[in-house]
Amino acid sequence: MSTPAIDLHIQCCHICPITVATNYSTALRYHNTVCSFLDNMDLLFVYGTLKVSQPNHNQLEDKENGKAEFVGKGRTVLQFPLVIRGKWNIPYLLNCPGRGHRVVGEVYCIDRTMLATLDQFEGVPTHFQRLSVAVEMDDGPVLVEATHQGTHHLDKCYIYMKDTFSEEDLALPYLDNFDTNSNGRTPPWRERQV
Repeated sequence: MSTPAIDLHIQCCHICPITVATNYSTALRYHNTVCSFLDNMDLLFVYGTLKVSQPNHNQLEDKENGKAEFVGKGRTVLQFPLVIRGKWNIPYLLNCPGRGHRVVGEVYCIDRTMLATLDQFEGVPTHFQRLSVAVEMDDGPVLVEATHQGTHHLDKCYIYMKDTFSEEDLALPYLDNFDTNSNGRTPPWRERQV
């Protein structure tokens, strides 16, 4: 069903990966915060230490690293294992779709300079790999059988994930939402501050 909101979105932003199918104000908000910012930009989904209030969020805030604009909160459409591992208690999302949980995170619209900076920060391609996932935004209803009707659905968001991992990694407890303040393991950077 066509509505003025959908028509506005399609007409203005035919290359945009966001499908808006609710109302005019929602379409306009997405248009203003994302679509007008999308020229030469990419969408990035962060789930760990790059999130707000987490230890590495300053990477996204530092203007010398490039541009980053918060789009909203959401979760992966597919389930993935999110684990904490290693002596530094680092969150790792394992590229094993269908296991684990739909992972909660934040979406940012970033420029190519920020993308290159974060690739280096995340150790792409040796430590993490940059892949693409579909993300459902929080203010949209649950995605049903990959249809986009009635959802706020981002078809392609970059994400930093581990493509190679062990059976021991898969045996670790799975999280759906990483937070250094509430995941039960004190990170070493917090231990040093005490």
